[in-house]
Amino acid sequence: MNIGKNISRCFSERYGAAPSVIASAPGRVNLIGEHTDYNLGLVLPMAIDRRIWAAGRVIEKNLFRLSSENQDEAVEVKGTVRRQGNWSDYPLGVVWSLQGQGCRLSGMEMHFWGDVPVGAGLSSSAAIEIATAFLVRKLCGIKIHVTEIARICSIAENSFVNMHCGIMDQMASALSKKGHALYIDCRDLSTEDVPLDLADYCIAIVNSGVGRELIGSGYNNRRAECEDAAKLLKVKSLRELDADDFPRIEKLPSPLNRRARHILSENHRVTNAVKHLRDGDLEGFGQLMNLSHQSLRDDYEVSTPELDWLVDRATALEGVLGARLTGAGFGGCIIALARLDAIKNFKESLLAPYRIKFKRQPELIVSHPDDGARLDFRF
Repeated sequence: MNIGKNISRCFSERYGAAPSVIASAPGRVNLIGEHTDYNLGLVLPMAIDRRIWAAGRVIEKNLFRLSSENQDEAVEVKGTVRRQGNWSDYPLGVVWSLQGQGCRLSGMEMHFWGDVPVGAGLSSSAAIEIATAFLVRKLCGIKIHVTEIARICSIAENSFVNMHCGIMDQMASALSKKGHALYIDCRDLSTEDVPLDLADYCIAIVNSGVGRELIGSGYNNRRAECEDAAKLLKVKSLRELDADDFPRIEKLPSPLNRRARHILSENHRVTNAVKHLRDGDLEGFGQLMNLSHQSLRDDYEVSTPELDWLVDRATALEGVLGARLTGAGFGGCIIALARLDAIKNFKESLLAPYRIKFKRQPELIVSHPDDGARLDFRF
């Protein structure tokens, strides 16, 4: 299917004219390094081959029309950009954030379509934000670097949507490279493309079907706990800790000691994971995935019975080297590093019994690392 032609047709049917620009951005899975980004730590995500597309054209000043093929819903905003309380807050937040950075924007019509599952921890929100930013940058002729785009989109999610996440999702959606994981140091936003040669393996993503609204979950609470732990340890962020600080961490009141312990140990796991990938050691990488999940389950307490069951069952399957929850937790997805010929066993040995046990419909997505955001000139 030519996605560009399809969204161009949908745009024309809705707005009576063809779009002048189409942009897209991918969802992501975080291979390892969970909840470390807002602690200025280390992360290792990859873009998946599921994307959000945004088609648009310039119209009269101070008028923004947005529509979604997935939601079958349209929004119109005149004058000051304000929250609408629905999906449109993500692209509108980007418009608001760009305006706050001094960018002069024209009015626009925008239409969105995507196949990134919503509420699954695959960062559909960052994908729509980055796709919007690439679209607006082209439409309005804004000169701005891709890393700055990620920062502006992160501001939109933090301050407009009021989701206090780190910058990893936006960086991964904007900057990822096909065949590579993206190693990000969230303290200085430096990045490195790490070859992800999976050979006969793949990243198997299993959506638990347990949706979560992060703003109403424990996500913001976890961030606040990390900030409290940093204050008690007299550091600006938990990123400043090293192995010598473990005795001090253990003296913190519960649960702050467990939160800080996860962040410190997870940063070390990311560093080691990058080394394993550079050496082509997928088994070593898989072991770190297992350790990461244990820490997220026990120290950070963001797993669920469904996610734990999926991870335990997946790691017991022949051909699976490691598994962990991915994303913020509280629902969403797990990932497994699995041999391609083992995937055929997932339906019978994982998905079917999960459906019976939890009365939920899981979804299996098999992915390889894809490219980040781009413009589509094929429509």
